[in-house]
Amino acid sequence: MGDTGSLFIGGLMSCLVLAGGLLIWFVPLAAIYIAETLSVMIQVVYFKLTKPYTPEKAMSKLALIKLKLTKKLPGEGKRLFRMAPLHHHYEAVYSEKGVSEWQVVAAFWAVQFLLCLIVLVGFEWLRASLPCSVFRLE
Repeated sequence: MGDTGSLFIGGLMSCLVLAGGLLIWFVPLAAIYIAETLSVMIQVVYFKLTKPYTPEKAMSKLALIKLKLTKKLPGEGKRLFRMAPLHHHYEAVYSEKGVSEWQVVAAFWAVQFLLCLIVLVGFEWLRASLPCSVFRLE
């Protein structure tokens, strides 16, 4: 799914949650999306914080030779995840263990399905137990 589909689904979920006044259910419903977004933010911040300042003028001759050979700046920042977003990290880690990309995707689907099931069961329990008319769809 590309940007068009994912942005539509995210916008639709947000509108339905806000229109229904069910903001508390949005966090477990969107936990995968939140984790994916946070993993990118954390990766970028961690990389920038661990990257030392090394201008080319202050580099030693050995560092300049290494730069020409490897095409990498010395003192490159560290990464918290192998790749970001989070699903690419899991693909990179588990591909070495023989797990395919489809199995990683299926695991994310299963987690999202369980979170949706928890939201549905919790919403039905809350709707049945509270006399509040907000939760009654009559």
